[in-house]
Amino acid sequence: MIGFDRELRPEWIYKTLLLSKFGQKLGELNKPFEDIANDIGGKEAIRKIRTVLFRIFLRDDKRINYAKEKNIIKELSQNNSIEYMAPIYLFYLIGKSEVLIDISKHIFRLYNFGDEISANFLRQKMINVSGDRDVVRRSVSRFLDTLENFNVINKSNGKTYLNKKLHIDEKQLLIILKLLFEDIMKTPQISLNHLPEMLFNFFEYDDIKNIAHKYNGIYWDYQIKLGDEFINYNKKIEF
Repeated sequence: MIGFDRELRPEWIYKTLLLSKFGQKLGELNKPFEDIANDIGGKEAIRKIRTVLFRIFLRDDKRINYAKEKNIIKELSQNNSIEYMAPIYLFYLIGKSEVLIDISKHIFRLYNFGDEISANFLRQKMINVSGDRDVVRRSVSRFLDTLENFNVINKSNGKTYLNKKLHIDEKQLLIILKLLFEDIMKTPQISLNHLPEMLFNFFEYDDIKNIAHKYNGIYWDYQIKLGDEFINYNKKIEF
């Protein structure tokens, strides 16, 4: 299991993506990142944050010391505000992190929005499944901190609450579906009745079936079979 041992903030992701270059050697971003995360004390803490951020948002899968030659999230960041990109970052962050997917599953099994979250109880549930490892303990705490940075969680008077879903508009939903098809699930077909709840439950959006109808024949083929509804992705979404 690859852990998630440092929190991330949307502004760190946004500034790093804007600063990076396609195909760039990642080591060239080490020093500039220290200026981006200059409110974090200690070089070791900055190094760990940088490692997590680079691994998820920048690193090429085949050349791990280099940035991706094509990076849709970087391209979108160049043309949109940090406020617009933040929900997309969160979706991608969870979708590309096995441990965060597992934690998210437990969150939505145990809690509804508005509920108080017990970090200790959530941590114990993860330990029951994944074993009592330090990587599990750290990942739960740091993910909750990250969700607070994205305004999904609110901490008040020593308590932690699952605060609110992040609203996304139609274009943001299309971006998320593009990432799901092309980079996260890497599948040509998705069931609309069985969307991965641990990813989509963080967001509020219009009825996805209306979107499926609207873009049928443009980005995908919409089908109903065996009592389920599917979109078969056959044309890449471009923005």
